Amino acid sequence: VCWEVDAGILIDDKNASQMLSLISELLDFRKLELGHITLKVSEQNLVGFVKDIYLSFNEYAVKKNIDYRFQSPADSILCWYDANQLQKVFYNLLNNAFKFTKQNGTIEVVMEETDGEIVVKVIDSGVGINKEELSRIFDRFYQTDVSHEGSGIGLATVKAYIELHKGTVVAESAP
Repeated sequence: VCWEVDAGILIDDKNASQMLSLISELLDFRKLELGHITLKVSEQNLVGFVKDIYLSFNEYAVKKNIDYRFQSPADSILCWYDANQLQKVFYNLLNNAFKFTKQNGTIEVVMEETDGEIVVKVIDSGVGINKEELSRIFDRFYQTDVSHEGSGIGLATVKAYIELHKGTVVAESAP
């Protein structure tokens, strides 16, 4: 199925879906900037939640021949969060990890719980980011020298949603 748009441009379903996703992401980002997003939190198992998202990328990892692992200290860690908003965080982080990790690389999702704090790490063997750019990757519309794909709002959105949840997001990397 194709759609015809002004000037005779044809857009297939996949491209239309990607365009719709980008528009939705931009609208959500604008709502975040204006403070119009309210969290709807409930106490849920964060391990199961993150593992479900992890598993949704499993087929892609096999296709790219990526060593893809999940690690958690427990089967269940209860936490208060908004599942709809936090889902966007982990999809963004894993999408980035897969975008910059070459075939035969590794991606790990590691959960840790210490002193009442829950840490979720997405670790990959991707190209890395130099020190000068690392401090800016959570800025809206910023793209590193190697990341000219996308809109430059994914990681800014991640940061905004994590901060709404009273959390922090940190990046560590080396080229």
